[in-house]
Amino acid sequence: MHTGSFRVSRWIMLVETLGCFGTALLAWFEFTFGPSGVVRLNSEVIEKYFLVTPGGGYILGLMIGFAVTGLVAPIGIFLGLRYVLKGRALENRRLGWALIAAPVLQSLAGSFGFLWVGTDGWGTGLELFVLCTLLPVVAILHLMYLARPAAPFSGAGVATS
Repeated sequence: MHTGSFRVSRWIMLVETLGCFGTALLAWFEFTFGPSGVVRLNSEVIEKYFLVTPGGGYILGLMIGFAVTGLVAPIGIFLGLRYVLKGRALENRRLGWALIAAPVLQSLAGSFGFLWVGTDGWGTGLELFVLCTLLPVVAILHLMYLARPAAPFSGAGVATS
């Protein structure tokens, strides 16, 4: 990392991309395609396990929401690897803010579920918050920062001996 800025080499960005989006990608894949993932739910399972239990509809909504908002992880992997391979960061600010808003809103929905519906196992715990919200948001912000032109370096203030 260059001292005084958040500009990093491409290899450091590879580590950041895998660290910030890798676990979120695994969680998204499990929630979407895993044994109890959203794509495996049919009307019988939904009626039997979700619609008849208190708060079950809310939990189903959280699961579907995470399947959608969790797309931030594969998109983030793509954007991070694009920076590693081509040096292109995230120039599109609207896309960046949308990628930030998605996991934040999902975390808020999970937290409100804990308070409102009492879904103890589905409230956004600290681990899920860090791995699926905080780390991806920080990485997206970093990719947006890297898209800005670097400030010119002035030699003033550098001590020479």
